[in-house]
Amino acid sequence: MIVTSTVIGVGFFVSSGEILALAGPGSTILAFGVVGLVTCAVMEGLSEMVMQFPVASPMVEFVKEFVDRDLAWVVGLTYWYTYAVSYAAVIAAAGDVVAYWSLNDSSKVLVFLLFPLLVLAANNYRAKVFGNIEIVGGILKIAIVLVLGIAMYVINSGAGLGHDIGTSLKDIKDGIQHRDEAAPSGGVAALIAISLAVYPYIGVEAVTVTALEARDPRQVKFAAKNIAWITLLLYMFNIIGFVLNVQWTNPYLPRYYDQWGGDNSEPVSLVGNEVQRRQSPTSPTLTHQMTKALPVIALEQTQKRHFADAINGFLLYSALSTANSALFVASRICHGLAQGLQDDADSIVIKWLASLSHVGADKIPRRAVFASWILSWVPLLSLGSSFTAKSVQQVLFSAGSTTCVLVWASQSLAFLRYYYALRDHSKELTGSRYSRYRRWERMGAAKETCSHLGHWQPGLAWLSLLASVAIVLGFAGAGLVSDQHLVLKALNIYLGPGTGLIIFIVLKCFRFARGEIGLAKINDWDSLRDTLDRLANSVRQRQPQSDDEGGEYEHELAHTIRHLGLSGGAPQYMTSMLGSTAHQSREEVVGVQSSDLMPPQTELHRAKDT
Repeated sequence: MIVTSTVIGVGFFVSSGEILALAGPGSTILAFGVVGLVTCAVMEGLSEMVMQFPVASPMVEFVKEFVDRDLAWVVGLTYWYTYAVSYAAVIAAAGDVVAYWSLNDSSKVLVFLLFPLLVLAANNYRAKVFGNIEIVGGILKIAIVLVLGIAMYVINSGAGLGHDIGTSLKDIKDGIQHRDEAAPSGGVAALIAISLAVYPYIGVEAVTVTALEARDPRQVKFAAKNIAWITLLLYMFNIIGFVLNVQWTNPYLPRYYDQWGGDNSEPVSLVGNEVQRRQSPTSPTLTHQMTKALPVIALEQTQKRHFADAINGFLLYSALSTANSALFVASRICHGLAQGLQDDADSIVIKWLASLSHVGADKIPRRAVFASWILSWVPLLSLGSSFTAKSVQQVLFSAGSTTCVLVWASQSLAFLRYYYALRDHSKELTGSRYSRYRRWERMGAAKETCSHLGHWQPGLAWLSLLASVAIVLGFAGAGLVSDQHLVLKALNIYLGPGTGLIIFIVLKCFRFARGEIGLAKINDWDSLRDTLDRLANSVRQRQPQSDDEGGEYEHELAHTIRHLGLSGGAPQYMTSMLGSTAHQSREEVVGVQSSDLMPPQTELHRAKDT
């Protein structure tokens, strides 16, 4: 439910309206469908690795173990920033939602001050209390989104109006449109629309971060396997209902960089501002520039204002819930990064950063929560009429979206290296310890970690990798064909990826200076085996086992070791194996084969020399 709260938020209703106004109904459906399929392809590979290794901070760990250590740090930092700034972005959107009822900035100020405090308090409750809040909130969100989607189809049939809206599936098929001020053709508008549809999908991968609080990390497997598909179906169901009820020329829809209609001196707020009296959204003239979310426009057409008020209230609650979940995810990413630092380092800065990994008895990383709360001031930039302040805010928000898509690409790259390493060493994947990595057999232990379309790999991983890079660096750049706000657009698109690249280069320079490379070594069997064991041991150490069970398993494994003729004392690598295997099931321990207990080549050579 934490993932549901992270994904389903006010951003979906805002972005869908902006895309509809820019590219028409056909491109709106196409954009959400394309990005949804890309996220499903990403999660097919990521979920398989998570189901195999439900470790803490998996998105960082997988890149570190299968790709590159320095790239893992960049992924962790950019991923933390994505959620830290997303937390601020949805609070800023909540201020615009409140403005639906009041034009006074005092209502926004109240939201910008109260929401961060509420979110901070919720994230410092015990994990069980926080989990209950998210369960209730997630269920409520899904229920309201489903009801809202059904309401769209009912409205289209004439409910509340006494006649059909007039929009049909034929209008959707012919609805690849474009605004001349923003795009020269429907194709260019469609490319921009695909890049805009990314933001509502950010969060589908957040299920991997929740393993830290899970009583049993294996519980995350179902969500990791299905969340992307569920989100895609929910979004498509609602998007079709929205475009059936709201014409793409509706003047209340959000405008892409405010490039058509009204005053272009500053961007228009994303969610609706009501003037002193509420006018009909079908009115041909507007006394003020205002925008509204798609469901609000659709429900206002029924002439039943209280329905629109109720949906706007839901948007306000949705923003609060999403901000709560975003801060949760950001704090867990921060905690995972801090665990990779040495708290005994000479640098005071490194020591302070390492202290963010501290976790209380209730497993809440409070220091990381406060560190991730640092961007609470960003929503205040939307107050007043300063174009510069609002532009800075927009750049900060956009950088989080673009870098998150590149994080998706890094997970696909990690899966590709994982996949090819397993394939190249299929002959060595034997015995109870390693046969579960024979993913292509889709049987036994390997079947439990297979994703829905695992037999389509590595094609899906290649598709998601190339598509993610193309969406960020290619499709989003289509917006630069218009000469309005060129600098602002370029910063929104390329500042995040550019900053990540600079950090990566700097880290590589320091590593090269130490005579290291940092690339993950999984080409030979010894290196791959060590990597698999390292990840597997991290999982076993966190799985719930009773002390009695652990002691009994240790006794059984020790008996097996003595049976193999090692009664004179096991080497160091065997001692670590004993500790980790104590957390396996009885069947795994008794079924250990001699090939599983063979020491690395270095141990054999050392024993021979002795």
